[in-house]
Amino acid sequence: MRLARGVRSGLCLSLLTGALLLFGPNLFLSEPQLSRNDLHLLWLVSAQDRFVELESRGRPALYLHPDLAFALGNGIESFPKEKPPGAFRVFCVGGSTTRGWPFLGLASYPRLLALLLRDVLPGRKVELVNAGVMGSDSTSDLPLVRELLRYSPDLILLYEGRNEAVSAGLHRGAQGLALRAHGLLLRRCRLYARLKTRLVSDFREPFDHAEAVRDWTGAAERPEVLKRVLRRNLRAMAAAAARRDTPVVLLTQVAAPEERESGAPIVAVNAWLREFAAAEGLPLIDVAAAFQDPAPDGARRVIPVSVHPDLAGYALLARSVGRGLAERGLLGVPAAGWRWERGRGDADYIRALDLKAAELGEVYARLGRLLTELQAPDAAARYRALAQRLGRRSPSAQRLRDGDL
Repeated sequence: MRLARGVRSGLCLSLLTGALLLFGPNLFLSEPQLSRNDLHLLWLVSAQDRFVELESRGRPALYLHPDLAFALGNGIESFPKEKPPGAFRVFCVGGSTTRGWPFLGLASYPRLLALLLRDVLPGRKVELVNAGVMGSDSTSDLPLVRELLRYSPDLILLYEGRNEAVSAGLHRGAQGLALRAHGLLLRRCRLYARLKTRLVSDFREPFDHAEAVRDWTGAAERPEVLKRVLRRNLRAMAAAAARRDTPVVLLTQVAAPEERESGAPIVAVNAWLREFAAAEGLPLIDVAAAFQDPAPDGARRVIPVSVHPDLAGYALLARSVGRGLAERGLLGVPAAGWRWERGRGDADYIRALDLKAAELGEVYARLGRLLTELQAPDAAARYRALAQRLGRRSPSAQRLRDGDL
C-alpha cells in the first residue's frame, strides 16, 4: 500500500516537474512569431472552438482562426448577426477555390455570383458570404458548417473534395495524433515553439504556402478511404443542416483538361460526388461539366499545375452555380422568374470587380514564380509576360481590357 502511494506520488511529481519545465518558461518568454506554414498546420489539425465571433458593435465577423484571418489570405467576412428582413442568406463553404486563390481578396466565385444575382434577380436580396478557408477539406469544414448554421442560413453551397487526398493524413491515425500534439505544444508551450523555430528550418513558402505542408505529410491515401471520409463528412454536414431546415448544395470540382485526359484522382472524386448526391437525394450542381467545353478565344480558365480557376474560370464557375440554382429553384425563385436577359457577359462581371492592372500584375508575377518552382516553364513564362504587360500600364490606364482576362 505504502509502495503504491509512493509510486503515485513519484508519478505526480514527475508530471509536475515536466509541466514546469515545459510551461514555466511561458512566464518570462515572449510569444514567438510562428511562420505561415506553422499557422496553416495549426488550422488544419487543431480542433476549433469558435469560427464566428461578435464584434464590439454587435456584427458577427466570420472569424476563421485567431492567427489565420490575414496570415493565409483568408480575410474576414462580416455579416449581421440577425439576418436582414427579406434577405436570403447563403454561405459558400470550401477551400482555396472558394476563397479565390490566387486573387485573394480581389476575385472569387462568390463575389462574381453576387454581381450576377443582382442583375438577374432584381428585387431579390441575396446575401452571399464567402466562408472558404485556404487548404481546408471536408473534415475541417464540418465544424465550420455546424457553427454557421446558428446564423440562419437559407442555403449552404459545399465545394468539397479537391483537398481530401492531400490532407486526409493530417486527421487520421498516429500521424494525425502526433500532429495535433505538435500543434498543441506550438500554441501553448513557448519554449517548444522557440526551439522549433530555432532548430528546425521551416519549409519554403511559395505563393501557395499550404502546398509545403501538404507535401510534407505525404498524404497518399487509398481511394476507398478518401471516399469513405468524404461521404461521412458530407453526410454529417447535410444532417446538421437538415436539423435546421437548411438545404445544402454540392458542387463538383473544377478539373483541368490534362486531369480529365489522364484520369486524375479528381475525376473519381467528381464521380463520387454525383453518386453520393443521387443516393442521398441532395441537389448537386455539376460545375465540372461546364469546364469540359473549349474556352472561347483561348481564354485562360484554369491555371496549370495549381489547378485553380483563372479569372475567366471563376466567372464561369459563378455563372454555372447561378444557372444551377435557377434550374432547381434553390433561391426561392422559380426558373421562370430569373431575368437572364438582364445579365452581362463574363468579362463585364470581371471588370465590375474593379481590379486594377497593377494589382493583377502583382498576382500574376507571384504566380509566375510559383509555376517556375513547380517546374511548369511554359505556364510560368506566360504569366510573367502578362505581369510585365500589366505592370507597364500608366496610372491612368489601370482599367482591365479584354486581352487581360
